[in-house]
Amino acid sequence: MTQADWRTYRKGFLSFATLAVVYFVFHSYPGNNGNGGTVQPVHFENTKSYTDRLSANDRPVSMKNDSEQPDVQHVIIFTIRRSGSTFLSEIFNQNDDYMFFFEPLASYEMMKKKTSDPSLIPDIRSYSKQLLPAIYHCNFTQVPTWTHLPDLCFHLGGYDRIRSLSSYCKSKQFQNDDVNSDGKKYLSSTCRKYKGIAIKTIRVSDIQNLYDLVLDPKLNVKVIYLVRDPRGIINSRYKAVRQFEEVKAKRKDPLLRGGPEPIRPNEVSEICTHMERNLQYWIDTPEWLKGRYKLVRYEDMAGNPISVTRDIYNFIQMPLPVSVTHWLDVNTKQTAGRGKLTNTVTTRNSNVTAYKWQTELQRSVIDDVQLKCKKTLDILGYELV
Repeated sequence: MTQADWRTYRKGFLSFATLAVVYFVFHSYPGNNGNGGTVQPVHFENTKSYTDRLSANDRPVSMKNDSEQPDVQHVIIFTIRRSGSTFLSEIFNQNDDYMFFFEPLASYEMMKKKTSDPSLIPDIRSYSKQLLPAIYHCNFTQVPTWTHLPDLCFHLGGYDRIRSLSSYCKSKQFQNDDVNSDGKKYLSSTCRKYKGIAIKTIRVSDIQNLYDLVLDPKLNVKVIYLVRDPRGIINSRYKAVRQFEEVKAKRKDPLLRGGPEPIRPNEVSEICTHMERNLQYWIDTPEWLKGRYKLVRYEDMAGNPISVTRDIYNFIQMPLPVSVTHWLDVNTKQTAGRGKLTNTVTTRNSNVTAYKWQTELQRSVIDDVQLKCKKTLDILGYELV
């Protein structure tokens, strides 16, 4: 081989080697070390298996003319924790026509902690079947016996974060822990002034448990099932635990309570079992749910918040107020790295947030989730990486 041939061969080999290294790094880097980095995120909007099901099973309900508009349209946002439900639920909390309740079933857990004999309290399924209808009927005199009404003010950002309940939560009755029959009547009369009630809950395990509520002839309840990529859920849960540990360290209080529980060994399987169970109502919608069940992916909401919100309001046949679109515009377009926490809803670029698991989650964890949740990922059109 001549010297010129050798130089040509060496150039070709180095070019090939460089391309090989670039290809390997590009395809193996996301989530490989959890140290961040710039990665073009994989988006899933156009996955055929998901869009085919979407067009067949989840068509938005067309708006009727004004004479056919329902007087009241109630909503329940059903999901599991760290799925983005605080973000989604703001599209009702920011609507002056809606009375919004953030996790009213949290009162069940608070109640069990306060009672001296927890065995006297019914299971949460029975409790929810009493509390939720009482709220939707605006009849707070009929809430379960052990319900502590001030607990309805619960919100991660503070007791005054729920806009429709703000005056009640700031009242002397609430502050003095004195909710008597007059307080219940006040809540009931206030509730009836709204055109609809929206409830967000992570404490209902199966959509089937909402059967009686949806079929109540005196109510008009629609179910929004919010789902999120399981890899994003797990990443969010890890981050929540880390952030709470940092708070404990900063306050120098190792016994600080109230934070998220550590990730359990079987948590990934539980998440996807829950999702698969409730996705069956979307794949094969029973008669009692037809026209009353909408599936929303967090990634779609984060990527196109105003468009998805319009679709949701179309589904519930209610007008979309400017106050909601304004809130979304302000709270979802901030540049990455400059976010600030505002009443528990982070002001940030929501689309970037949805895909952070690709650069923050360890490769071994991604592989574990993909192995245990392959069916869930496939149903929802989330591709493996």
